[in-house]
Amino acid sequence: MAVKITRNTEIDHKFASSECKLLTYLMENDPNDSHNIVRMIDAFYFRDHHCFVFELLNSDLFEHLKDNGFIGFDTNKIRDYAI
Repeated sequence: MAVKITRNTEIDHKFASSECKLLTYLMENDPNDSHNIVRMIDAFYFRDHHCFVFELLNSDLFEHLKDNGFIGFDTNKIRDYAI
């Protein structure tokens, strides 16, 4: 599993709420995962932080950026991630 934890600010609460509604809508309308949308397993609050639980797809982009000295990706690498 991959967990996303949002910051505990008013604006982040608004964005997290919208994100949760959108992900729920997308998953309900793509039950067979035919559009390759990351699957949200659960969403909950912990100490006023909105937390999302997703399926683990692979290593995260932050780790790749960190390994490369935080230098952005070239177009071919972005295309690989998108595929």
